[in-house]
Amino acid sequence: MALKPHTNSPRRKDRTIAEAEADDILERCQYAVLALHSIDKYPYCVPINYVKNGKSVYFHCAVEGKKLDCIKANPNAMLCAVENSQVAPAEFSTNYSSVMAFGTIKVCESEDERLLALQMLVKKFAPQYVPEGNKMILSASNRTKILRFDIESISGKARRSPKGAK
Repeated sequence: MALKPHTNSPRRKDRTIAEAEADDILERCQYAVLALHSIDKYPYCVPINYVKNGKSVYFHCAVEGKKLDCIKANPNAMLCAVENSQVAPAEFSTNYSSVMAFGTIKVCESEDERLLALQMLVKKFAPQYVPEGNKMILSASNRTKILRFDIESISGKARRSPKGAK
């Protein structure tokens, strides 16, 4: 199922990357910034570790806090992930690949989905410690909420150094 592009298309069309590449970047990145509609007058953005599974992104949080308050008030959100960011001083620019994903967030209520998300997080971030991670999952389960960000649209752009540029 192809995702429809978000209405905020990049100004620099020459830097737009294919949806499949944007999807791959989001899968590879270790963290993203989650942007939420705040319950006060300012946007609320927070870096998160996450794991991508299909067209969903899973992450965890405490059982209460501002993130959950914002989501309860408005579940619409945006994720931004950047990889390969490197300043190119001689070009007065920066090389990068970035992704923006728009969607909605839900609290995972199903214990099976919660456990699957936590196991995927352990495999992504601590693959050498899966047995220890599984023990931690069981002991921390009641102190952790699992959130699922369902991607409605995704776009990406990149600036790559011209061949031979230093």
